[in-house]
Amino acid sequence: MDEMFSSDVAVLEPPVDTSAPALRYEKDTGRIRHFPIGESIRIGRHPYNEVSVGDNSMSRFHCWVSKDNDKIIIEDLGSSNGTLVNGAAIEEPTTLRPGDRVTVGQSDFDFAA
Repeated sequence: MDEMFSSDVAVLEPPVDTSAPALRYEKDTGRIRHFPIGESIRIGRHPYNEVSVGDNSMSRFHCWVSKDNDKIIIEDLGSSNGTLVNGAAIEEPTTLRPGDRVTVGQSDFDFAA
């Protein structure tokens, strides 16, 4: 008799350093992804970005997140739909604080430091 196997497959992800500044993204499937900021990351729909989550409402090169000494700064790159922090559109480089919600296109990211 043939054995039945589950179609569920475990996907192993590398451990996440939760002590480093990062953006947390949760897909509607419940899968959570962490994007460590390092020196800087760019977010947008183009695959050359460090963060690209398949959201077509993002501009190709939407926004830039970078370290400035002990601060994390976000800057919109002239995107079509703007970049929001806690629901407010940013017009200039803005300092992120732990717990801030960043909206890029239709995608939300939570900032953790």
